[in-house]
Amino acid sequence: MRTLLVSFLAIILSGFFNDTKSQTKFEFPELPYGYDALESFIDKETMEIHYTRHHKAYFNNFVKRPLRKTSLAINQFTTSFQK
Repeated sequence: MRTLLVSFLAIILSGFFNDTKSQTKFEFPELPYGYDALESFIDKETMEIHYTRHHKAYFNNFVKRPLRKTSLAINQFTTSFQK
């Protein structure tokens, strides 16, 4: 279960940054698979609600933070899984 969670979070975090010359933009990434892809573990409706509402709210609050604090948070987050 932990491996599945880490893989899911790595996919999500990889879509966070789209660099431009003047600033970093944050865009909520689309899932690289359908909401029903994990149907044997979680139903499509729950997955859709979780990703488009719950997870998106966390994402939106995350990107409101200053970029420096965000970078530190990502580093701390990824480091915690390397232990």
